[in-house]
Amino acid sequence: MKKIFEYLGLLSLICFSFFLTEQTALVVKEVDDIMIQIKSEMEKYAIEGIDAKIEGNTIIPGLVSKEVNVDKSYNNMKEKGLYDSSFYVYDEIKPSISIDNNYNKYIISGNSKKNMVSLVFLVENKNIKDIQNIIGQIPVTYVIENYNFDNQIGNLQIVNNLDNSIAIKIDNNQNFNLIVQKLKSIGIDNYYCYNLNYNDNFLESCKTKKKHTVVSKQLINSQPLKNVKKELKAGQIFTFTITDELINELPNIISYIESRGYTIANLEDHLSENW
Repeated sequence: MKKIFEYLGLLSLICFSFFLTEQTALVVKEVDDIMIQIKSEMEKYAIEGIDAKIEGNTIIPGLVSKEVNVDKSYNNMKEKGLYDSSFYVYDEIKPSISIDNNYNKYIISGNSKKNMVSLVFLVENKNIKDIQNIIGQIPVTYVIENYNFDNQIGNLQIVNNLDNSIAIKIDNNQNFNLIVQKLKSIGIDNYYCYNLNYNDNFLESCKTKKKHTVVSKQLINSQPLKNVKKELKAGQIFTFTITDELINELPNIISYIESRGYTIANLEDHLSENW
């Protein structure tokens, strides 16, 4: 029995020692110059989120809040041996009104705070490579229509391996389900629904599969450079039919957008609620 009490006493002493060590480390951490500076300046580096904007049956994505994670930021800076705001680590908090809670709304643009623009190409019977050869590594989005889907499977696999995104345009639910099955068969599950007009049946089909529906009002059939210059603003989603005129003017369109300080992004990045 005496041995048992001795063991219990030793165990208690060890536990108390661990507790005391941990508490001492916490005190030392709290009075560390790096921690003091983090706590005094962290509010300056927090980023306030923005709720998604809903008007009728349309929605514009919001943006997450970014709050400084004090402990992770401290550990990061302590490892580097100095206070440096570039080493802050953030926790992201979804906006209370988010596109992820609203699949029954039409997305009509990106959030202008991200200073992005998307270029969307209606493939129809054209070859994706005609565009890809011009844009190189610039991320864009290709819209595949149901009537020409089978002819574009090879191109879809090319797109899926690049930093581009895919949207599908369909005219009835039967075709939609068939295309979804074919996309899964080639390993593609990340895509958008796309239309030029509001179509509630289409919207409902996409909602049931938890896919966002994008409606672009900026359809450009001719004079693409002139129209881009006229309509360019942050959050814009430009949709182009692929014509010889577009092929000729596309390098100038890209140069013009970038010269105005906008980032060209695919729909996935543009419509994301991350900064």
